[in-house]
Amino acid sequence: MAAYLFDDARIEERFLLFEAITLPSVAAQTDPDFTFLIVTGKWLPPQHLKRLQDLTAHVPQCVIKQFPPRPHRKIMAKAINNWRGPLTHHACNSGWTTMMQWH
Repeated sequence: MAAYLFDDARIEERFLLFEAITLPSVAAQTDPDFTFLIVTGKWLPPQHLKRLQDLTAHVPQCVIKQFPPRPHRKIMAKAINNWRGPLTHHACNSGWTTMMQWH
């Protein structure tokens, strides 16, 4: 499963989507009072985690959280419970799950 999830071509496609669509949209928000939670697995190879951290470093609303492997629904329940608040947007993006929470 990890070989499929972290295949170089697959990851690169997800980064291209994230860099071209998601991140510019998040960075361009005019009201900075929100958290954009990026949830990924702890199996994400270090070079990809670093790239994700580098890409989001200039957007203070971006928060990356990693979780050990388990069913998606349980991971997202934990992530949402850790970041409780009025949830206005939830989307699966790229190879990561992203969640925007307005404060």
